[in-house]
Amino acid sequence: SRNFLHVSDAVRAISLALSHDRSEVFNITNPHKTSLNDLVAILKKNFQFEVEYLPQNTNNLRDLLLSPEKSRRLLGFEAKIKNISLV
Repeated sequence: SRNFLHVSDAVRAISLALSHDRSEVFNITNPHKTSLNDLVAILKKNFQFEVEYLPQNTNNLRDLLLSPEKSRRLLGFEAKIKNISLV
């Protein structure tokens, strides 16, 4: 599972970061995680496609959940679209 971020939230976060007074690294992320299988199910509601399941890559992280705390605190960024199933 991963954090997925809507493009409109990403653009807003980049704009906020560009106006920040110093160069820093921020996690620009949605605080909720979604499995890849859940994402496929959401997309299949609106699009027709087949999924090819491949063997799991052992170098890939199984779960990746980023913290949005620093971007919230220093940039005032919070994802507006938190539930990707509503997109």
